Amino acid sequence: MTAVPALWAKVPYKVPDDFTYIAKVADTGMAVVVAAKLPVHNLAEFIDYAKAHPDKLSYGTSGVGGMPHLATLLMEKYTGVKMTHVPYKGVAPALTDLLGGQIDFALLTPITIAQFIGSDKIRILGITAPTRHPMLPDAPTFAEAGLPQATATVWYGLFGPAQLPAAVQERLRKEIATISEMPAVRDKLAAAGLQMSPQLGSAFRNACVNEFQQWKALAKSENLVVQD
Repeated sequence: MTAVPALWAKVPYKVPDDFTYIAKVADTGMAVVVAAKLPVHNLAEFIDYAKAHPDKLSYGTSGVGGMPHLATLLMEKYTGVKMTHVPYKGVAPALTDLLGGQIDFALLTPITIAQFIGSDKIRILGITAPTRHPMLPDAPTFAEAGLPQATATVWYGLFGPAQLPAAVQERLRKEIATISEMPAVRDKLAAAGLQMSPQLGSAFRNACVNEFQQWKALAKSENLVVQD
């Protein structure tokens, strides 16, 4: 809804005109994770180290144009660091190589690294979200590290076709508000590493449009276009 239309050369829809923005439901930040071999223990040390070794550090992602890739480019933009991108066909092989020290850095959701939290195999330096994550209470946010512009999340929302009747929108939003307060739902999402973050109607639409424009500007500055 925001990254694909900003990066892909051709998409069969337009943002925001072709959709009704019903509600954002939940989201998660991405953990800033480095290989254990790196001599850094916080975000400031990592940024300084990366600046001192331009293009020498490698970072793995789930592929070109995915959220980890875009979020890393955003971090590079606002910190001035430059690293070498290593795109993988999915998160799992990127994590495997990070654990093995074949790459130096990756942005990964907390649930992806859950079994390695507290281990000596990786080092978690922070979180890209605007608030700390319950699974990583000691990981500071980008805002806390002085990088609020680089904040990025993976989020989930409910959309409908354009011009969805107002009564239908209202009913759906009412039900989502009710469901989001159910302990069982919150617990289920928490078990998946997600946090409830309801955002309704025009606020959700505006957030999506702003994010779309952000990724579009970043793609232009990086000359990044994904072909069919």
